Amino acid sequence: MAKAATGTARTVAAVRRRRKQAYQTLAAYPNVIGSMIGRKITDGHVTNTLGLTVFVSSKLPRRALRGRDRIPRSISVGGLSIAVDV
Repeated sequence: MAKAATGTARTVAAVRRRRKQAYQTLAAYPNVIGSMIGRKITDGHVTNTLGLTVFVSSKLPRRALRGRDRIPRSISVGGLSIAVDV
């Protein structure tokens, strides 16, 4: 099972090393235009969950997208599960 990103400095380095590979996978989704390392935001509040924030040209509600067009909530890269936030 992949280790979850927890936000420690060591994990920041781990996410940084895997960011390019993760972005290559995420860039295949419609409207994806960029990414950065950051903390997940849920209901307007910053959480302690470290991951990738994905930038899209137009954000749509998940229910408005076909299943295959939905950006996953996490992605596994190099044995590390990385949270994804849009």
